[in-house]
Formats: sequence, structure tokens, C-alpha cells
Amino acid sequence: MSTIEYNLLSDTELVVRLKEGEHDAYSEIYQRFFGLLYAFTYRRLNDEEESMDILQELFTDIWLKRETLEVPVLSSYLHRAVRIKMITLMVHRDVKENCIQSFKSFMEDDTIITDHLIREKQLTTMIEKEVRLLPDSVREIFLSSKQTNKQI
Repeated sequence: MSTIEYNLLSDTELVVRLKEGEHDAYSEIYQRFFGLLYAFTYRRLNDEEESMDILQELFTDIWLKRETLEVPVLSSYLHRAVRIKMITLMVHRDVKENCIQSFKSFMEDDTIITDHLIREKQLTTMIEKEVRLLPDSVREIFLSSKQTNKQI
């Protein structure tokens, strides 16, 4: 019985073996791409913990969805998936910050009800504006995930 040298396999061969449930193929994909994806993610987020969380979620998703993955080019698939996860994180981060600021202002203002309605409308407008700025495919994925309350 010969031993497979996974580090010599092409990305395409690794994906085929991953879809067949070979954990060693998954490990090779992880080893081959983790460093590059981490550098890519950290450079944009400048946050080690968030970068690690995104990659952990990505690689967990890959293993859990391995049988149904449609991956023509592995590196492109991984980078696109990381970008979608980063955009989602940034949108959530912005929404959270806006909510916190809005709540602080809400608590300090005497015209609470009117201010609340105005800020709610402003926040909704800001969220819609940010979502409109997303690339079409990312926007569709984001909106569909919000309609079904699922994570991307």
C-alpha cells in the first residue's frame, strides 16, 4: 500500500479527496492556505482575534460542507469566502457601533421618542446604503442570509 503525499497533490486533486471525506486532504488545504488567508485577513481587519475567528469559521464550513462544495479554483474560492466573511463582519461592526452611539444619544436626549424615530430612520438608511455598496453577488448573499436568519 502506497502512502499519498498530499503536499504533492494539486488543489483540484485535494478538493476531490476532500469531497470524499479524506481528512488528510483537508489538513493539506489548511496548511497550504491558512498563512496566506491569515495575512490577507489581518491586513484588512488589523485584528488578530477577528482574523482567526473568520478563518476558523471558514475552515469549519469547508469541512462541514465538503460533500457539496463546488470549487472550480480553490484559491479563488477561499479568498472569495474570506472576503464575504470580512464584509459581513465589518457591516455588523458598523451597525453595532451605530447602535451604541444611537443608544447613548437616545439616553442623553430630552426628546427621546422623536430622536429615537429619527435615529432609527438614519440607521436604517445607513445600513441600506452600506448594503447597496456591496458587490452584487455579495449583496445577494448577504440579503438572502438576513431573510432566512442564517449565517453566511
